[in-house]
Amino acid sequence: MLGGSLLVRWLVAWHMARHTHDRVFRDSWFWLPVRDMLSAAVWCAAGLGGEVSWRGRRYALRQGGRLQRLT
Repeated sequence: MLGGSLLVRWLVAWHMARHTHDRVFRDSWFWLPVRDMLSAAVWCAAGLGGEVSWRGRRYALRQGGRLQRLT
């Protein structure tokens, strides 16, 4: 399963790079799984915080999912 998903990810990236004439992809295709894992880790870690920054303002997440403006 892991091998199949890696193959599909690389094929999609190769296809998009070919159509957009992206030359960087040729040098960094092997880093795609690492980048994907780091992106997923950042996304998961973002859900653990109690504050949100949106459009230059900070909010605290309170009980029941309500936001309180901090700045």
